[in-house]
Amino acid sequence: MTREILRKWKSKNGFLRIFLDRGAFHALLFQALKAIPRVQFYLPAIRYPNYVEEWEELSEDAFEDELFIFERDKEKPADEQTSYQLADTSREITVWKNNKKSGTVTLREIILFNPQGKTTAKRWIVFLTNDEDTPADDIADEYGDHWEHEMAHRGGKHNLCYDILPPSYDLKTHRDEDGELVRETNLNIKNCF
Repeated sequence: MTREILRKWKSKNGFLRIFLDRGAFHALLFQALKAIPRVQFYLPAIRYPNYVEEWEELSEDAFEDELFIFERDKEKPADEQTSYQLADTSREITVWKNNKKSGTVTLREIILFNPQGKTTAKRWIVFLTNDEDTPADDIADEYGDHWEHEMAHRGGKHNLCYDILPPSYDLKTHRDEDGELVRETNLNIKNCF
């Protein structure tokens, strides 16, 4: 999907900002996106055990003095707000191509740490980006706003069983002779019963 967006965007002016989910966590994609001028991307980091271990070892000096609270939560009563310690660091990720190490890509890593979190997911919210200019708290707030969209999608797809097609249809995707994306649907009678 990202390749398709970039292909159509090439001739446009201005910046392209892409907000990705964890499914896009691929160093080869990061390397490709980082090489394109005027493209900024943002995504949550996967909480790999070795990453979590590194975050747990961060010193107090790595975190900003002022606590971070999501802008959307600031209107809640104080006892319902979650405060995070914020660190703005970098992460070097190994790029693998054809099962061989082909280099590394370095991204900005914005870390939100909640010391009261009982699980790893509640303790660590981490974003990766190639955007070196936007303040870390602004990126965290903006990505936090996108969670509402993700939660709606998740609720529709998983909880309510909405999808691009009903289960009785198969979707086949291919490119035509001009390179345009073509989608074809077919009724699969086996999936009807």
